[in-house]
Amino acid sequence: MIPTTISKYVFNEMGAPRIITGDDQLKAYVLALYELDQRQELTPAEQNYAELLIVLIEAYVAKHHSIDVRSAVEMFEELMAESDVWQTR
Repeated sequence: MIPTTISKYVFNEMGAPRIITGDDQLKAYVLALYELDQRQELTPAEQNYAELLIVLIEAYVAKHHSIDVRSAVEMFEELMAESDVWQTR
């Protein structure tokens, strides 16, 4: 019974989604998500599958490909300080 249940969630022969452990797996999941996104309509199972891929992708990217999240003002001030281009009034 379990293999039948899991096989319902297999997409593009990728298998049931798992926690992403590397960039190759990330790429495969992003491509699968893109393929699902290109479809006109998704079944409820495909929609759930896509949502799970999004959660897994976001978690991996947040952990392994973090982006410096500073405000634009903070970044501008830092660049100005580094360039020593402060304008005086």
